[in-house]
Amino acid sequence: MGKFSLKGSWPYIIAVLSFVVISLVYFYPVLEGYKLNQGDIEKHKSMSHEIVSHNDKYDDVALWSGNMFAGMPSYLTMKVKYKANIVKYLFTMVKVGLPHPDSAIFVYLIGFFILFLCLRINPWLAMVGAIAFAFSSYFIIIIEAGHTSKTYAIAFMAPVLGGFIEAMRGRLTVGAFLIAVFTAIQLYVNHIQITYYLFFILLFVGVGELIYAIKNGLLKGFSKKISIVLIAAILGVLPNLGNLLITYEYSKQSTRGKTDLTIQPDGKSNQANVSSGLDKDYITQWSYGIDETFTLIVPNVKGGKSIPILGDEKEIERLRKEDPQFLNILVAEYQKNQNAVLSYFGDQPIVSGPVYIGIIVVALALLALLFVKDRLVIALFSVSVLTIGLAWGKNFM
Repeated sequence: MGKFSLKGSWPYIIAVLSFVVISLVYFYPVLEGYKLNQGDIEKHKSMSHEIVSHNDKYDDVALWSGNMFAGMPSYLTMKVKYKANIVKYLFTMVKVGLPHPDSAIFVYLIGFFILFLCLRINPWLAMVGAIAFAFSSYFIIIIEAGHTSKTYAIAFMAPVLGGFIEAMRGRLTVGAFLIAVFTAIQLYVNHIQITYYLFFILLFVGVGELIYAIKNGLLKGFSKKISIVLIAAILGVLPNLGNLLITYEYSKQSTRGKTDLTIQPDGKSNQANVSSGLDKDYITQWSYGIDETFTLIVPNVKGGKSIPILGDEKEIERLRKEDPQFLNILVAEYQKNQNAVLSYFGDQPIVSGPVYIGIIVVALALLALLFVKDRLVIALFSVSVLTIGLAWGKNFM
């Protein structure tokens, strides 16, 4: 083991400090006492008000909320705290004391930085990659929307993947540590859907490693690595097992379980249509249009976000200069129906903005596919194709 060198540590120290500064600067109004107006958070505050009021007044904890939808267990709304779960302290440490939403940007940055370090990428270049990841448009959009648990769950996907790669490449101690710690935190923030997507990424990378092991006669070593990975993952799951089990239990009674409706609105029997899970139309409602995929490299190829064009002052000024006749048509249509002249014209019901990664990032990914001879590149490209297909939803069907 090499000796600790302060000089060699400077890139990492500078990276962490830079990420703190970037996070604070990007959301600088927080430092002036302002708070971000997040739609879902405001709704959540309203629905959880009775629980908060009860818990403030009484020593016992209310476990049922009458304001949440038609009533549901309050332990699924993050208003019931699991005091024995030590993962909350790990989560707090990773956020380095930053307030929300600054902390969201920071964990995006630090999570992807860890992944890049696991890939043995130069720390200075890893900083650039982390910034490119953190400021992909969708990650900012979900902060504004108030999808806080999704925000953190996405951020912690990267270090779990980094730990998996470390373990598969033979650095078992570091890999197992990262998997155990960040699996625990990823599950703690409680967005199981994102954990489900993470599983697909790990599966594809794992299959790539398995094929490599079979071709090179390394199957025994692969089995050892997978065993350690599974043990580390179980250690990450265990602190969150209580929450996972009660969520699973409740899911059977929710709209994701089997329906109890036995008659249809017209009075006929509903037995033939009884099914488990959500309706297909419901779960594919926000399907990405196939041509809308070009927003990954051209952000406004489908018009941007769902607001009336005449609500955008810059767009009005541009049309006034370039096409005043078209502007007059828009004004006339807007007076009849505001939704008739929305900026967004894609397939989804409503969006807060496009999923934009950047043409440079996409170009670099394609260059890696062509010139980087590594099984990891093939695995990540394959799972990327799958995820795009899943995003298309009903359009892919």
